[in-house]
Amino acid sequence: MALRVSQYGDPILKKISEKIIIFDKELQSFINSLVDTMKAEEGIGLAAPQVGVLKKVCVIDVTPCLDGEMPVDNCLLDQRNVPANLIMPLVMINPVYESKSKDTVTYEEGCLSIPGVNATVERPILIKVSYLDSYGNSHQIECDGILSRCIQHEIDHLEGKLFIDYLTNRDLQKHRTKLKKLRRASRDWLKS
Repeated sequence: MALRVSQYGDPILKKISEKIIIFDKELQSFINSLVDTMKAEEGIGLAAPQVGVLKKVCVIDVTPCLDGEMPVDNCLLDQRNVPANLIMPLVMINPVYESKSKDTVTYEEGCLSIPGVNATVERPILIKVSYLDSYGNSHQIECDGILSRCIQHEIDHLEGKLFIDYLTNRDLQKHRTKLKKLRRASRDWLKS
């Protein structure tokens, strides 16, 4: 079942999510709804706060982008080299960075919560993240390319950050009109 995606201006997008401690059928159902919503919205990632739930869970499926400009050259899951497409959709619960490379890359990002706004963001190339799967099992992933970027984007959502928070004032000004319109629409929706 697809859920409503919160839009820019909804205060929940700026709040820090809570750790998940209970792994039950309700969580499984919510994760399935997250995946359904991500696919229905044609996204490659979605975090719980984007659908109004302040829990540290996100889903990712970069399969449509694997042959694009940011291929995944390194994908180690629990210290085993695996093709990224085999682990999609990836469910990450309570993700924590173990390390980030000092080398960075700039690439254009967008967000389901900020439709119509794309901008370049600088992020570490390689990351290592520990997380739990939907059954509470511990995992560690080390990756680069579009998978690294998407994981970082979704973890930001769990920490109350948006990709536009990385933009300079000058870059934000380019999107001022769209952002105001989205903020106004969110305010009107929340009032109703």
